[in-house]
Amino acid sequence: SSGDVIIFYPDTYAEDLVINGKALTMRPTSGTAQINSITIQNAPTSSRFSSIRLLTDLNASSPLILETVNVLRNVSVTDADLQALRGTNVDGNVTVTKGGIKLIKSTVHGTVTMSHAKDDSNRELEAVIVQSTVKERLVCRATRARICYSNFRDTYFEGNLEITQNLFHGRSNDYGSIGIDLNGTATVAVVRNNRVWEFKKNYDTTDMSDECIGIRVTGGAKADIVNNLIYGCYDWATSGAETRCGMGVFVQSTSGTKILGNIIRNCYSPDASGDALVRAPNANVTMQYNLLWEGDQTRGGVINRDGIYAAPDFLNDNWHLKASSPAIDKGPPDARYNDHDGSRNDIGMYGGHSYLINGRTTDKPIPIQLSTTPAFVPIGGTVTIESTGATVK
Repeated sequence: SSGDVIIFYPDTYAEDLVINGKALTMRPTSGTAQINSITIQNAPTSSRFSSIRLLTDLNASSPLILETVNVLRNVSVTDADLQALRGTNVDGNVTVTKGGIKLIKSTVHGTVTMSHAKDDSNRELEAVIVQSTVKERLVCRATRARICYSNFRDTYFEGNLEITQNLFHGRSNDYGSIGIDLNGTATVAVVRNNRVWEFKKNYDTTDMSDECIGIRVTGGAKADIVNNLIYGCYDWATSGAETRCGMGVFVQSTSGTKILGNIIRNCYSPDASGDALVRAPNANVTMQYNLLWEGDQTRGGVINRDGIYAAPDFLNDNWHLKASSPAIDKGPPDARYNDHDGSRNDIGMYGGHSYLINGRTTDKPIPIQLSTTPAFVPIGGTVTIESTGATVK
């Protein structure tokens, strides 16, 4: 019956497991059990699987929770939510259709696609990806998404977004693409404390467009791009047409974007339709307190007010700033942008206080959304949190 727990020996099962109309919890007595494939359909609530190795696919049309599950091919969930928690590994792709997704401390070696903002009952769908790795492309159209302390290649987003302290690495000399692609009038994004780098190509004769870009804002999206490090986005070939390529930040169309406290360097293209550390219009865009280096600073009309054009002077490969760096205490001066120690914002990916210093490694719960009044509390100040149902600890 639904709600039952099935415990089995940690053996190898060559069969295909099909669960129809029931929500079950299944796990081995110890170690890991191997099953050929799993299909779940018509379950009233979530099914949970732990410590299982799947040789082929996992398909579900009901809510699904996975813990320390290793899928050697693909995971596909339709009309239901997927939660992959703590040690889940998928060698192939993850596709969620008309459902939400949660990845916590998990790895997907292929692509992750969440294709809808709402399901057929008009329920708003959510995505949460924390302390996880998606080695290829992420496509996320959730109504709300919190993408924090994780690793990605290139990404496409729509919706209400919090994108905090992630790594977006193009990795290949011939990959190009766009690190963070924000799309559509319904999109409102906060993009902060991320590193976006090496989206580049070396195509001597092939034409290309809209590639080799760190962050793009288009389709009327709104974005706050604050305290990021963006570099190495370029096409170094001199033949072929490279239309709208080679930019650190490209604001193509926006209803309101802020670009504050970022380090952007070494982004370029032979074609003047791109070829800028930042290309953005002056209308609807605020650009201030950024450090730009190694490339044409701005195109499209935007002005880097109160900015710096100088080498950032990093301390080490973790991209911390030396005490002598011109980026120290030169970010946005408002108190809400202050660093963890209460000093003025440092330009770059470690500026500000809106992230956990150990967020990528901590085993403690990670807050991914918190609204308070005032929005920031000075050192020595207090804030009162009242619970409306949860237990405050």
